[in-house]
Parts: sequence; C-alpha cells; structure tokens
Amino acid sequence: MEIKLTIEQQKIVNSQENLLIVKGTAGSGKTLISLFRARNVVINKSLSLYDQNQHVLFLTYNNSLLNDLRDKYSELFGEFKESDITFSTYDKFFYKIIYKLFLDSHPNYKVKLCGKEYLKESPIKDFLLKQAESILFDYEFLTTELIYIMCNNFSREEYLHVLRKNRSIRLPKAKRELVYSILTKYRKKLNSEKQIDALDMYNWFLSRYLTKEECYNQLKNIFSGINSIIVDEAQDLTKTKIGILLKIKKLFEDVKSLSFVYDYSQAIYQNSCFGTISSFKSIGIDARKSLKTLSFSYRSTRQIHLCAHSLLSKFEVKDDKNELSVNPIFAQSDEGIKPLYLECPNIEDEIKTLAKIIKIMITQYGYKEEDIIGIIQNYNESDMYIKHLIAQGVNAVYLSRYDLRLYNNENQSAKAQNRNKIRFYNPYNVKGLEGKIVIIAGNNEIDSKIDAEGEEQVARYYYVQMTRAMEFLFILSTNDPNKFIKAIDKKYLTTLEYRDNLDIAEIIEANLKMKEDFINKNKIERYQKVKKAVEKKKINEDINKIKNEENIVKKKDLDFYIDIVKKEMNILPDDVIKNLAFGLYYYEENTDLETCYGKFAKALEFVVREIFPDTKLTLGEMIYGLNENSDYKQFSKEIINLGLIKMRNLAIHNTLNFDDKKLLDIIYKYCYTEKKLVKIYNKILKVRERDFKNEEIKKVGKLVGKGYKLKIHGKSLYCYLIDNDEYAACDKNLQNGEYDLVGIYQNSRGRKIYNITKYQLLLKN
Repeated sequence: MEIKLTIEQQKIVNSQENLLIVKGTAGSGKTLISLFRARNVVINKSLSLYDQNQHVLFLTYNNSLLNDLRDKYSELFGEFKESDITFSTYDKFFYKIIYKLFLDSHPNYKVKLCGKEYLKESPIKDFLLKQAESILFDYEFLTTELIYIMCNNFSREEYLHVLRKNRSIRLPKAKRELVYSILTKYRKKLNSEKQIDALDMYNWFLSRYLTKEECYNQLKNIFSGINSIIVDEAQDLTKTKIGILLKIKKLFEDVKSLSFVYDYSQAIYQNSCFGTISSFKSIGIDARKSLKTLSFSYRSTRQIHLCAHSLLSKFEVKDDKNELSVNPIFAQSDEGIKPLYLECPNIEDEIKTLAKIIKIMITQYGYKEEDIIGIIQNYNESDMYIKHLIAQGVNAVYLSRYDLRLYNNENQSAKAQNRNKIRFYNPYNVKGLEGKIVIIAGNNEIDSKIDAEGEEQVARYYYVQMTRAMEFLFILSTNDPNKFIKAIDKKYLTTLEYRDNLDIAEIIEANLKMKEDFINKNKIERYQKVKKAVEKKKINEDINKIKNEENIVKKKDLDFYIDIVKKEMNILPDDVIKNLAFGLYYYEENTDLETCYGKFAKALEFVVREIFPDTKLTLGEMIYGLNENSDYKQFSKEIINLGLIKMRNLAIHNTLNFDDKKLLDIIYKYCYTEKKLVKIYNKILKVRERDFKNEEIKKVGKLVGKGYKLKIHGKSLYCYLIDNDEYAACDKNLQNGEYDLVGIYQNSRGRKIYNITKYQLLLKN
C-alpha cells in the first residue's frame, strides 16, 4: 500500500526533535505520520552494521484505536515484529509494571481499582456515601470529581484554581475545598487499611518512585532498549500519565525521541488534562521549538468537516485563547456532498432506514461491509439495533470495548475477524477509526450525558463521530433530535423529508452530479463506486428511452390545446407551452395516460432547464441541485415533497401504475391548474434581471483555493471558496488569504457564485 505524504507531513516524519508535539485537525494524517516515524526507527535498525537494540513503544488510550493501528501498520509496511514495535494501550503497558513495583515496596498493601470499588457494597462505598451526604453532593458527582483529581495528581492549590471544562457544573472555591478535604480523608482511610487507589498508585510511581536513585537499575531492562516513544491521541492522557513519560525520557538516554500527537477538539474523556489546560507549560512541556501543526484535513470532504465544525463551534468557549487548539483549513480540492440528515417517525422506522441505506450502498453501489461504520449513541440500545438489522438482512455486529480488548489480547484484527459485517461502535470506541461511509444513529435523548460532562464535552463526541467519514455521512434521529443535531448549521446539511418511498439513491446521485466539476478535481479519489454504478444505470436508461418512443398527436388536435395554454400562460417559452398542450390533450381525452404524464414532466423539465443552460443533467439531478441555491430552494423542496421526481423515475422504468388518474392529478394540478410553472419562470426572469444589472456587493472574507479553473457563463475563471462556505470566481489566480472584495452574484449551472471584480489582500494565509 503506497501512501504519498505531503511536504508538511514528511517534515514531521523526518524531524530530529527529541521532544516532538504534533497538533492537528481531524483527518490531517496525525496517525499516519506517527506510523511513518515508527517505521523510520525500524528501517534504521535493519540498515545498521551493528546490533542496535532499537525499539519503538507506540502507545494510545483505547482498544479500538490500538487494534486499528496494528492493521494500518501492516497494510502500509507489512507485518511488524514484536521485537521492533510494541503497540499497546497506555494502561496495559504501565499498569503491570507499576503494580509490581508498588507491591514490592508495600508487600502487605492491596490496590483498589478506581471507580469499580465504588459500584458495589463495601466499607469504602459506605464511607463515600456519608461524605457525599455531609456536603449535600450527589454520590456519583463526588466520586467522579475525586477520580478527576487523582487522575491528574492535583495539589490542593492546583485543584482550587483549575478551569475544568469537561463538567456540567463549575464548582466554586468553597465547594472544591470540601471535595479536596474528602479526598484527603479517603486517602487516609485507605492507607490505614493498607490499601491504595490505583490512580494514586500511578501518582506514587511519578512523584516518589521515579525520584529514587535505584529506579534506573530496576527499570533499565524495560526502557533501555526503547529508542522512541510515540503517543497517538495524546489528548486522552491525564496529567500524571504525561508526567511519567516525560520523566522516563529524562531518565533513560536510550529514549532518543518522545512524540505526542493529538487533536484538542477530540478530547472526549472526562479525566483528560486536555479538558483543563490551555498551555503546555502547565504540564511541564516547553513547546516553543517542538510544536508542529497539521492544519489541512485530508480524510473527510470539506462538507463533512464543516458540518462537524459548525456543531462544535456552537458549544466551544468563545473567549478561550488556547494554544492547544488548531483551526482546520480546507479548499475545493476535497469537495463532496453535504451530510444527509433524516428524522424518522419512530425507532422502528429509523432502523428500517438504516438497513435501507446500508443495502443501497452495498448492493447498488458496490461498497464493502468494511467500508461502512455505524455509531449508536446509547450502548444500552446496541443489542436492539443489531437484532433488528440482522432480521432485515443486514449482517451487523456491535464491538464493545470488552470485545476489542479481547481481540488485542489475542493479537487479532477486529476488522479481519468481522469481515463481511457492518461494524457498529459507541462514540468512544470509534475515535481514531475511519470509513468511507459513516452512519450515526440514535440522536435523541442525551440529557444525562450533558448533566455529567457539560455541553462542550458532548459536542466533542459528535465532532469525533462525524469526522470519521471519508465520503458519506448519514445522521438519523427519531422525532425531535437532540440539541446538538439541531445546532448544526443547516447550510451544511441536506435535510430529507421522511417517506416510505424515499429514494436515497437519487438524492445521492443528484448531489454528486451537481458537484461533478469540483469532485473530479479532488486530490483524493472519492465516490468511484457510485460513479461506476451511475454510468451503468445511464446506459440502461438510454436503452429504455429508445424502446418507449412517444406517440405523435395530430397537429389539428394539438393546436386547440396550444391556444388554451397560451391564453392562460403566455409568458412561458414555446417548448414548455407545447408540452403542456400535449399533456392537456391526453388528460382531457383520457387516453395514453403514460405519455400524458411524460408531457407534463417534460414541461416542468424545460422550465427548470432554463436555470441550467448547456447541461446534460436529468430533471431529478437539477431539482436536487437547487437545494443549494437560495433563489430556488423553495421550489425544489415543493417538487420533491409532491413526489414528482419519484413518479418520473418510475415512469422511465415502466413501473408507474396508471390504472387511475390519481398520480396524474398531482402533476396536472401543479403544472396546469395552479400554474406553478409560471411562478417558477417569473422567478427565473427576476434572477436574470438581477444578474444582468450586475449590482456590486462588498464583503470581507477569507479566500481559499487551489487555482483551478471552471467555465462560468462562457468565461474560464479561477475558482475559490469564501470563508470555506460560498463559491467565488475571479479572472485572476489569487493567493490564499483575507481580502476586501467587490463582486456580483451570478447563477451558473444552478449554483450561486460570487464573481469577484475587485479585490485587496488584507492578510496572507
């Protein structure tokens, strides 16, 4: 598997910094450069003339990502040797080491696993229940707060002043004093009974053990051969765990390189110190020289990433000047279609729709099961989803953290072991993964998670889930969606109206056709399976069209109906009037109803085609494309909701039932009785008049582009994006940056484009 790194990625891979910190946006290649850095150590070892004991310790936090890391390394470079690289979760590697060392020096002690001891009846639980009651705190709130302090080894003073963002309730100083005093009592109680909390055992290792002179000799067999330590998804680590790695690097000169790779926007674990700190200095890292940034997103299309970013930005702290964060950069060279959102009447219909989407993507477009990732918000509902999907013919499996841990313990690939199955995860376990198609289900009640962790933290869960998608992102909910789905800027979503006969395939194909010019210029190939299926379908449609040539009506009969239509709708072009007259003739004569429908549909098509001069788009492709044009969006929605496009497709494939006139009545009423074609045409004329006047509009915006050209109104212009949002064009090849702009809006091939006539660069990118 050959991967070509960008220049900025290659620089990071080859960096000689002994402490390297890489911050990057989702899909920027953070994991990829981490694997390449690991590979460099392996290559250097194999090329050496000496018996160098170089080894890579590659750490991450959760088991799903660990499993995926092994798969990716094998895909890139072939099977790895355990003598070259150790892939491990942080706790799997360190816990046994620290546990043994602690018991060696405290032989009569017992280690209590944090959290688990609080869930069962025990003297410890009774003690904490009474403490919670004494300060009028919820028991669970108190215990999670204690865990947070221990995870990050906060002193009393640090805890009193720390700004904790991953919490729904911000405790005042007086309340924090009470919490810390309970922690002190808790520690004393455990110590009196010769016990220690597992989290404090890590703190002992960092603060006490690693300061002893003899620690080097006791640990040298473990760390002396390690040349490089790489931590992927480092935003998941606690302050204590980061401190341990920094101390080990300082103690062992063999550790030539320590790399932290992270994305602040994906800090979803409640006890991570990245939910607290806003600078590296506060955790003992001087990042002035060692910090590298990956700003460009390559995994997801611009539409998917902007959709995710619009949700996250609604809940982020606006005045937070955080050096850890990074703003993503996009350009049209990674164009795609908007994520599709569908609100279903109930959970049964949601699962049916979920099954329908999966079947279409596999049977109609040829995607493989491993290309699709499903995410269920509430893990308690996972069995129900999987059971019903299997009943509807979808081969699905839910992978819990326990399943993934088992696969890792047995050195098995979860992906390989579940080949030909759609893998479903919870929002935690999907982090670090990617799929060509991602479907997020169950987006309703989420209040309990908000109460525990706060809105910004939950928004991060969604950001992580959405940015797993490479080509398609589907979001499903039942009835009223939760506040996070509602918070997505609607211009970044295609919202579908639920219907039993909803044609998802046509919506996908219409959106792809509208963006064809841009998608074809993507630096990463996308949507190839859909394109091939559409080409095959087009050949079949052409064959059917030849087989179903229309009957010709006698001219004398037609003239009568042309006069009727002209009298009532004279503003319409001649070819529209002629087709309406044909349709009216067949309708009134109650003969050849199939051709009657076809003529009304043709009249509608000719009107819409006025917006799309010189195009080969079908009626459905044009109508769905107008969803992105504010001038015609309402007409598009109305036509789709009436089911006119669905009828047209059924007619083309000879599957439309014309036994009665109910279906005809719908399009007859729309085109003739209500004279909606006149209203659409009047709107077209107004838009043309506006464009003809060329009224200049001023704006300030960030211009991003790769300098490629498209023909707009016959002129070859350079294309750009303004603020990663609206399309713009200019006859000059402009550099990326912030500009003062003057331009006119024009409609081209159904798209609304800002044509830049004057510009002044304010700030370079």
